[in-house]
Amino acid sequence: MTSKEVQDAAGEAPERLDFAALELEARRLRVMVTAKSERDVAAERLAAIEALLATRRETEGRAAAKARIVGLRKDLTGGHGTEYEKEVAAVHAAYAALSTAIGVLNKRAAHIRDLHAEANALADRFDLPTPTLPNPRSPDAEVDLPPALPLFWRFAAVVTATEWDEHQLRERRTYTEVGGSAAGRIIAAAGGPKPWPALTPEQQAEVAERVQDKVDERRQQAELARAAATLVPGVPDVRTFAARRGPPKPATVAETIGE
Repeated sequence: MTSKEVQDAAGEAPERLDFAALELEARRLRVMVTAKSERDVAAERLAAIEALLATRRETEGRAAAKARIVGLRKDLTGGHGTEYEKEVAAVHAAYAALSTAIGVLNKRAAHIRDLHAEANALADRFDLPTPTLPNPRSPDAEVDLPPALPLFWRFAAVVTATEWDEHQLRERRTYTEVGGSAAGRIIAAAGGPKPWPALTPEQQAEVAERVQDKVDERRQQAELARAAATLVPGVPDVRTFAARRGPPKPATVAETIGE
């Protein structure tokens, strides 16, 4: 029997695999499987750009803050400070003038009091009708006249605004107390409040414990729901029914002796 006859009898031989081509294809497929998607690449690039922009905002904000503090110091030691000292001197001068005016007024009032005393003495001595004389009132006897002087200011630290994180574990300033000012605009341009500090190991443990407590609570609720679902509708709980009936009554004497 010839080899062709043997081949025909056994059927066609299996195709021989090209393992070199398979290896190349496997390499190509591995690259495709492990390659990042366009979305992943874009997300990584965006995160890198955001970090660079945040660093730039922080640097520019720090420089602007330093410049603003220098300007504030100049305003306090120069412009506003100088004007404040002038205004304090003006208040002192006004107080001195007011003190002098009150002294003159008090002398006039004392003279009017003496005139009233003379009239009262003469009317009493010679049995004359008590004269009706004008009697001016003290300026401070009227609530609205003259108007009360405003109180002087007293230094008090500005109350800083703060907020808590979602775990109620970390607190940071929001700087809303300087909203609308140059400092507020500098802080807003730099990205707002400081980033939250990293959770300490103790805080991380507390957060994990809270998460586990929520998981356990949901599991218990699910178990109660499953238990409630197994109850036959319309059939009361045996324990509830027994509790509703109350404790058994004691046996009577006739029941005891079997009558």
